[in-house]
Amino acid sequence: MNPWQRAKWQLAVLSELAQPGFMRLAPVLDESRDVLDFRWLEASPTSTQAFGCAGIDLLGRSLTQVLAECRIRLSILAACRSAFLEQCSRVEHVEGKDGMALHQISPSRWELTIKIVNQAAVERVLSAQLVLSQLESKDRSSLPVGSLRTSTPWSPSR
Repeated sequence: MNPWQRAKWQLAVLSELAQPGFMRLAPVLDESRDVLDFRWLEASPTSTQAFGCAGIDLLGRSLTQVLAECRIRLSILAACRSAFLEQCSRVEHVEGKDGMALHQISPSRWELTIKIVNQAAVERVLSAQLVLSQLESKDRSSLPVGSLRTSTPWSPSR
C-alpha cells in the first residue's frame, strides 16, 4: 500500500470514529418525582466511543453507574438533570479519556436525547484530510505535463 492509499484508508477509519453518537435516556424518579438518575433506552454504535466508554453496553444501565465505571465526571449528570427539569437544551463540554467531547442535550417531556461529538476525533479527521490532500497534490505534481485528467463536477441538473 503506497502512502496515498494508506492515508485514504486511515481517513476512512478516522471518519467513522468521528461520527457523532446518539443516545436516549429516561429519567429515574423517586416518589416525589425528583430526578435521581437516568437509564439508557437507546445508544448508537458510535455513542460509546464518543462518550469515552468504548465496548460497554449502555442499554438499561444507569448514567451514574456508567459515569463511575468510565471515570467520567458527574457534572454530566447534573447537566442532564438540569436540562430535563428545565426542559431546556444545553451544550456541555466534557473531558474524557480521548479528549474533549461535546454533549448536546435535548429534553422532551419523557426523556433526553444526547448527541455526542468527540472533538479529538474530528481534529484527527481534519489532520488526515490535510495529509491526504498534500499527498494528492505531490502525486499530481510528479506527473508529466498534460497527463492530468480534468473532469467537470457533477451537478444535479445533468
